[in-house]
Amino acid sequence: NRECLKNALSMIAVLVVVLGFYALIDFNGFWIQFHELVFTNDLWLLDPSRDRLIMMVPEPFFKGLVHRIILSLGGILTVCISIYYWLDRRVKRYDSRRTV
Repeated sequence: NRECLKNALSMIAVLVVVLGFYALIDFNGFWIQFHELVFTNDLWLLDPSRDRLIMMVPEPFFKGLVHRIILSLGGILTVCISIYYWLDRRVKRYDSRRTV
């Protein structure tokens, strides 16, 4: 059903926008919430003075990575929505010709 696809694309777009703003406004809060949602233990909590991962890959790397992922998702979603509306217009035009 075209309406279901439209609603799904709209909800995904809203989710990506909300997550993007959350990551942009409060990255630390976003990062903590993400890890608490994904992991069932606290092993993701690393000590910057002791853990090599944090020494080699600092916070700006992760912040940039998350922003690139969200921008990529937004771009892919924009393409999907554009294709949806283009195809929807074509189907409506085709249906209007068939009924005449």
